[in-house]
Amino acid sequence: MKRAQALAIAGAGAAGGFFPARARAATATIRMGTGLTDSGILVLVAQSLGYLDRAGIAVDLQIIPNGAATVAAMLGGSIDIGGSNSLSFLQARDKGLPLKIVSAQAVYRAGAASTALVESAASTVRSAQDLNGKVVAVNALGGSPHIAVEMWLDKNGGDSKAVRYTEVTFTEMPAALAANRVDAAMIAEPSLTAALDQHGRILGDAYGALGRLWLSDAIVGTESWIDIHADEAKRFAQALHAAALWANRNHDKTAPISAKFLNIDPIVVRTMRRAVYPEQVTPALLQPVIDAGVAYHALSKPLVAADAFSAGAITS
Repeated sequence: MKRAQALAIAGAGAAGGFFPARARAATATIRMGTGLTDSGILVLVAQSLGYLDRAGIAVDLQIIPNGAATVAAMLGGSIDIGGSNSLSFLQARDKGLPLKIVSAQAVYRAGAASTALVESAASTVRSAQDLNGKVVAVNALGGSPHIAVEMWLDKNGGDSKAVRYTEVTFTEMPAALAANRVDAAMIAEPSLTAALDQHGRILGDAYGALGRLWLSDAIVGTESWIDIHADEAKRFAQALHAAALWANRNHDKTAPISAKFLNIDPIVVRTMRRAVYPEQVTPALLQPVIDAGVAYHALSKPLVAADAFSAGAITS
């Protein structure tokens, strides 16, 4: 794991209205793990705008490749909190791991999907039914993109059981489509833009099959850490909520952070579909993920959405 470099946005504007005007002395350093995603920059936005300083929080940020490694790092004590997609987090709770949401990180919102089901422009597939008997690439079997594709197929005249799924990393999906190694792929940004630039086309908004608004990513911690650090966790969540409200209205000003964090061309960031950050956080945001997970056997049983959140993570 490596520590992310401090980032700043030139001309981002002053932070105000959410915390006291003068930064309090840092009362807590939180060790956080995150993956290289556009949603992962939210903590850096909060840092660059001074929201974390005003909340008295310092963040030691570490890059961790996937959700499993994040959970292992938390349970092993090398980080305090970490970013996770919602389904992976719920699967961990389903197995009895004592995790809760410290802060929401990103949501799916209808009409603003940054992950989509893509096919080659040369493909003859035109509908969900046309994918029966075909091969669809997902980044992880049983993960959120996989479950979403299955639900989208079944809701749109296809048969999720008649499709073969294969694991391909997001970065490798554009090439797999171009070489016709797969018939379609559920691709997240920035690889989604790369696929479309290589003559791919969007077949469907598969995430929309779960609902019009739901929690896609969260920052989670162990229940024991949250219990001991309840005040710090709440202040951290408040800082990220303030950053979310600002970032959704200032994509142009967050683009330099995302470009540096993801190590991609700023032009790509400005043209790609950006993450949508949560403006109101309630347990209802998590319910579509629970329902889909149970329906497609990614979860063994229904979970109570409200039990998955720490008190400080709820905004209304």
